[in-house]
Amino acid sequence: MTHDGLEFHNIVELVEVDGEKGLRIQRAPESVRKQIDEGAAGVMLSPASSEIRFRLKEGCSSATVTLSSPEGATVYVYHGPFQGASHIIGPEASEIKIAPGRRSSLLTKEDYPDSLYDPGLIRLIFGGVYPEPVFYHGHSEGIELPREGDVPQKTYLAYGSSITHGTADVGGAISYPAHVAWKLGMDCRNLGASGCCLCEKPFSDFLAEQDADVVTLEISVNMLGRGFTADEFKDRAYYLVKKIAESDPNKQVVCITLFPHYNDISDRFRSEKDKATSEEYRQVLRDLVKELRLPNVHLIEGPELLPDIGALSQDLIHPGARGMIQIGEELARRLAPIIRK
Repeated sequence: MTHDGLEFHNIVELVEVDGEKGLRIQRAPESVRKQIDEGAAGVMLSPASSEIRFRLKEGCSSATVTLSSPEGATVYVYHGPFQGASHIIGPEASEIKIAPGRRSSLLTKEDYPDSLYDPGLIRLIFGGVYPEPVFYHGHSEGIELPREGDVPQKTYLAYGSSITHGTADVGGAISYPAHVAWKLGMDCRNLGASGCCLCEKPFSDFLAEQDADVVTLEISVNMLGRGFTADEFKDRAYYLVKKIAESDPNKQVVCITLFPHYNDISDRFRSEKDKATSEEYRQVLRDLVKELRLPNVHLIEGPELLPDIGALSQDLIHPGARGMIQIGEELARRLAPIIRK
């Protein structure tokens, strides 16, 4: 979406909040948030892996964008593909000052024709996976909207748990969706819902409305952990996959079965609230894809993307940095022929 001469990427709504200055940044509209799980509604206020994009006008020596976050957030400044400074914002409105890159601003598309993002594009990327909101307050003069060709033309949309959204330790920039998008030359939209990937109908409808060339659905260790039975998982997953796939026959929909985690390693980790096993959830997705028999619906096995449990973090569920890279490499390799097809 565009607002105030800026492009807000992976952000669909800016909302006025009583008692707060500025506009709250949201990855899902308020109309959808009111219909879903409280935790999922909260995490849709986390702009992690989202961006504010713009250009500096010719001759502009610097400009500012003003942001705040009640609980604090980190903002990374990128000049096209090139990482620059990072800024920590807090409850008070903070001006983030941006100047042309000392060397990168001298580059053109002719110098770097393979660049996914034009070096003249400024990207303010939100890090972490914090559920606390971020507020936009405005910007100075000297800013203009991105130009056609500044970003990749194809879009990859990812939905899933915190494994998709990006963990606090690893961050969105090294999440597997970010890695896949980089490898395949696509623009990434990350709609991961940390701890709250519950495949709810209102959110499924929202996902189906989003434009994308390929969608991956990492579903859902959160439902397993919350005690959903295999049949309950099937009902929600079936609606989600069918709804997205039928929204556009050219949109490739890829279901990813559960990644290996502690429940696969030992029965010692199972609890009384568990109503299904990881393997039962995986079989549900396999059967679902076969039952739908839609040419744009595909299945990829999570354990094949992360064969080494040593690539997990110490909680034995979230991939560490090496695990995210491993998933990203394997998933990109398997998605490439699907996208070409």
